[in-house]
Amino acid sequence: MTACYVAGPPDVYARHADDPASHRWEPQPASRGTGTPDEAAVRRALDSDVLVDITTTGRRSGLPRRLEIWLFRSGGRFFLTGYPADRPRDWYRNLLADPRLTVHLKESVVVDLPATAVEVTDAVDRRRVLDDILDQLSRPDNPQGLSEELDRAGWHARSPLLEITGLT
Repeated sequence: MTACYVAGPPDVYARHADDPASHRWEPQPASRGTGTPDEAAVRRALDSDVLVDITTTGRRSGLPRRLEIWLFRSGGRFFLTGYPADRPRDWYRNLLADPRLTVHLKESVVVDLPATAVEVTDAVDRRRVLDDILDQLSRPDNPQGLSEELDRAGWHARSPLLEITGLT
């Protein structure tokens, strides 16, 4: 059973019962004893976890599309971005077409959070947020840090940038 929810309620997941070693997950309602993480645990996870999955709706197929991505924080707000590219990524184009998504926390807590993506188009805000994200990635103590020199001009010009709202 593959579980993908688009803008659905929070759910807790456990390994698929038929194959506990697999990477397949199935929803576990709170009534099955797994419990939903409390609000404080979700808030702590949003403040610290970086690696998340998101589920978008395919702009042509209308089907759920799930992928792993980093969730960044800047100025108390949440963002998705990616390496500079000459062609927009599918997840980005999907969110421009339908901004509803589900953010799947999976590091310190496992919970699905409905959210909305808003493209950052203001040049000053975009530069400030991307510079903050690049500073985070460049820190030597950051486990997600990048080892290569970052082309800030390329990031400013060709990286997707979406603010994720509705998580708090």
